[in-house]
Amino acid sequence: SVAYPIIIGLAFQGIYLIVSPYTFYAGKTKYNALIGILVALINVSLNVYLIPKYGIWGAGYSYLASWVSLSVLFFIFSRKAYPMPWFSFK
Repeated sequence: SVAYPIIIGLAFQGIYLIVSPYTFYAGKTKYNALIGILVALINVSLNVYLIPKYGIWGAGYSYLASWVSLSVLFFIFSRKAYPMPWFSFK
């Protein structure tokens, strides 16, 4: 079912929602806009390529790739912008 990439994408949205407030707290919001624009360009280009080729499955995988890239980029940047509590054991 096409719901599987969408559900996995929603899981990565949850990761994004956990780590994105650290950049807001650190006051580095201009980087949020840059990451958002980059991911929007990735999303649009994947939609243009995948939807005509794979239909609804292409839309699902484009959604998944967009949320994975957004959450990974925010995780990397949030870790540099503000120390996260789950890395305090090191």
